[in-house]
Amino acid sequence: MTTWKPCAKGAVLLALLLAVSVPPIFATQGPVPDPEEISTEDIVNWAKDGTSDNFAMKLVSELENDPHLGAARLVFFLKSGDIRLVRNQITREHRGKQRQFLETQQFASVLRLLAPQQPIEVRSKVAEAIKLLAMQNPEICRLIGLHGWMPGMHGMKDLVRIGAKGTERGIDKITTIASEHAIEAIWALVRSSIDTLELAKSDDAIPMCSDIIKSSASPRAKMWAAACLKHLVKDYYNTPTGAYASDARKTVDNAPMRKRMTKDKPLLQALLHMASLGRVMEDTPRQQWPSVALEDERTTKHVQAWAAAAALGALGSGEEGGRNKVLGIGAAHVLCPLLQSPDPMESSEAREALQVLDDDCSTLDDYEEHLHPYSAEL
Repeated sequence: MTTWKPCAKGAVLLALLLAVSVPPIFATQGPVPDPEEISTEDIVNWAKDGTSDNFAMKLVSELENDPHLGAARLVFFLKSGDIRLVRNQITREHRGKQRQFLETQQFASVLRLLAPQQPIEVRSKVAEAIKLLAMQNPEICRLIGLHGWMPGMHGMKDLVRIGAKGTERGIDKITTIASEHAIEAIWALVRSSIDTLELAKSDDAIPMCSDIIKSSASPRAKMWAAACLKHLVKDYYNTPTGAYASDARKTVDNAPMRKRMTKDKPLLQALLHMASLGRVMEDTPRQQWPSVALEDERTTKHVQAWAAAAALGALGSGEEGGRNKVLGIGAAHVLCPLLQSPDPMESSEAREALQVLDDDCSTLDDYEEHLHPYSAEL
């Protein structure tokens, strides 16, 4: 579980291999088609032409010939019809398609399209493709992190920059969605690999997530920023999952970072507000529960609550001072009601946070009185 440090010799060798195997992709490849011109029917018909053996290489070729259309087709291929807002567990078909693309060893073809010279429509689709490739796949996360160390290569730093666009006022819908995809891609990368987690920290993912949370960014962007923060600020141990164990050795100590962040009162207050937008009720339409919501619920405010609860717990972990600051802003008043949520994501993240904060809700006479139903905010 130690942080990977690439050696100079390995980096030079990889650079030579990439130079030979991957043709350059330029930003001057003609006009980018309007997003509405890329129809599902077109992608489905295109997908019928090819066998399982050559299909992934066909995707790579499309990325080089027409970046926007190629990225859209790659996303369609990887999604496999799964349009959930939050994918805590990927499907078996999704896993198989990850493996199929992994065998091409053509990640550079994808990462190079994150370059600032590319249109935001292309960078948005590429960020979405990266998150789908990285989900619950440590090997792919490791390879993406490895490419990020290469001179002139694109990766984590570009995702952070795209994510940061969500804080800008007056941005259009395409840029807003690009920011959401980029932050979710960072979440997928840091969730599965200590190597990419350290890379994200060195590329300023933490201040970006903090700024998104404190801004007027979209609910989906804030949700993923808070979910990222949980992984970026907690400690890790030499256990299979990195979780604490009494006989385990700490391999990543984020105490100094948490100490600085718990002094940021606007950040804590923003997370508290996000958490207060939950909980879902028994009579809340099931399609609006965070655990089963589809992507078209990206603007529903209460989807932020589970992630905010997770971030509050992570920030209050480890040191008594941080714990006292998180509890001092009234975290228990919003976390305790979430325990009663029928949605497993809301209730489980609240339970984990309260365990870390060592609060059993006994200090509240009736925490049901402190409910902040999201419906009042819509």
